[in-house]
Amino acid sequence: MALMYDDPNHEDHYVLMQEGEAMYKLGDLERAFYVSSRVEELYGARGFKGEQKAYLTFIREERGKRPASSP
Repeated sequence: MALMYDDPNHEDHYVLMQEGEAMYKLGDLERAFYVSSRVEELYGARGFKGEQKAYLTFIREERGKRPASSP
C-alpha cells in the first residue's frame, strides 16, 4: 500500500491510518499492529484522534500481551 501511495518510507499519517484501519477490519491483526505502531512511533499518541483512538488502545493492549523485545 505504501508504494501505491508513494510512501516508501511508511511515514505518511493518512496512508498509515488507512492501512492500519483496513488491516484491523480485515482481521490481519499482525499487520494492523505493525502499521499502527508505526503511527505511534512517528506521531506519538497525538497521531490518534477521535475514532482512531481505538487503534492506539489496540496496540497498547497487544503490546502488553507480547514478550518484551530485547535491545
